[in-house]
Amino acid sequence: MQFRTGPGGRHYVRLHRGEPVMETLREFCREQGLRTARITGIGAVRETTLAYYDLEQKRYLETHLPDLMELVSFTANVTQLKGEPFVHAHVVVSDRSCVARGGHLVEATVGVLAELILDPVPVAITRRFEEELGLNAWSFEAGER
Repeated sequence: MQFRTGPGGRHYVRLHRGEPVMETLREFCREQGLRTARITGIGAVRETTLAYYDLEQKRYLETHLPDLMELVSFTANVTQLKGEPFVHAHVVVSDRSCVARGGHLVEATVGVLAELILDPVPVAITRRFEEELGLNAWSFEAGER
């Protein structure tokens, strides 16, 4: 991974071939002290695991895509869960026929490169488990930071 930080604390991050996307982003946020941010990006990935959240079952249903795929769109947010960075990402990937698949990104390995922009957000947002949803959702309870 390489990065440069610009005005306003905006981080420009390049992930290299073979790096795990989500794991590397969590570590980067931890090292840079990024507590809340938004992330956008593009690139190419392989060994991609996407998921769809089934509210009835209260669990993610995963789909694994082993081939090299174009990372057409990467949209994510960073918040805090139990004092640690929580990266919640949705992506669209496409195969060599330009057929797109999308969903919640569990993990992917950089297949060629990934170019991401992390914008710090000046609002502290934490996550808390919501039984009704079966998910860790944004929480705005008094006193939480």
